[in-house]
Amino acid sequence: MSDIRNNLTGRVFKQIDNTLAELMVDTGSYSYHRAADVQAGAPQQARPTAPTFALGRNAWGKLTINYTTTSGNIVQFAGTPEQARDAFKAMAWSAKEQKQILQGPDVPQDLLNEYAMRYNTERRAREKDAALINEAGQR
Repeated sequence: MSDIRNNLTGRVFKQIDNTLAELMVDTGSYSYHRAADVQAGAPQQARPTAPTFALGRNAWGKLTINYTTTSGNIVQFAGTPEQARDAFKAMAWSAKEQKQILQGPDVPQDLLNEYAMRYNTERRAREKDAALINEAGQR
C-alpha cells in the first residue's frame, strides 16, 4: 500500500493499492508521498523557476504534452502534432508592433518530435483496430 499526493491540491491519499498508485503517479498529476517527510518537517517540493514540458497521459489515457508553469499549474495539450508548437500560446497585444501577436512559451523541438512520433504511432494503431472491427462487422 502506498500514500500518494495530488500535485495540484496537495491532498494526500493514504494506503492506496500499489497498482492504482503506480497508474496515478504515471499520469503526472500525483506523486508518491512519504509520511516521514511531513512529520520531519521536510521542505515541500520547490516550484520550478522556469516553465517545464513533459509528455504524459490525460485521465482518458490520451497522449499529452504537459506544461508546468512557474506557479506550479499544469496545462495539458492533446491535439495534433501540427497544433502542438503553438499549443500554449495566446494572442496578446504588442505595444511595440501595435497589433495582436502570438505570445507564450515554446515547446522544445525534441519534445515536439517525440510527441509527433508517438501520436502518429497511436493513430495508426487506432486506424488498424477500426479497420479490423469494420471488417469483422461485414462478415
